[in-house]
Amino acid sequence: MKTKQQKQTIVKELTAKFKAANMIAFTAFAKAGEKGLSVSQTQTLKRALRAVGGEFVVAKKRLVNLARQMAGLTDEVDTSHFVGSIGVVVGEAGADSLRLAKDLHGFTKINPVFQIFGAVLDGRYIDQASFITLAKTPSREVLLGRLFGMLQYPLSGLVNVLQGNMRNLVVVLANIKK
Repeated sequence: MKTKQQKQTIVKELTAKFKAANMIAFTAFAKAGEKGLSVSQTQTLKRALRAVGGEFVVAKKRLVNLARQMAGLTDEVDTSHFVGSIGVVVGEAGADSLRLAKDLHGFTKINPVFQIFGAVLDGRYIDQASFITLAKTPSREVLLGRLFGMLQYPLSGLVNVLQGNMRNLVVVLANIKK
């Protein structure tokens, strides 16, 4: 059992992290009455998140709720309604939110016990379905590649059409020569 002083320290640290974060995801790592993530799975998650500028923090629902209120986050996030033991993934100010969302979603596929309830992204709450949609969004490089492909397609079609007349001319001249 933690003392009142320890709990106040946890709330202050969480409040500071929430204020500095650009993304905060609320997760469950264990369902009530069931076995949750193992220590090795939790360490794997923490290492993966640290690599992309995130941090996994475990705290009691009441303490997370107090820190959320003190940080001035939206009231749509009420941790008392979440089922199971909760953890919070905090993305630092410079972290790539999309990469963080992709890594979290990938971890939920590997570990079905781990569940995402929603997230606060740039001050706005997004629910679980919106979070999964965000996680499934292609990366910036893929989107740029698709854009350049779509821009190139009409030009390459025009070049093929223009080359078709020259090709036909060459074929006609070759047939005349024969």
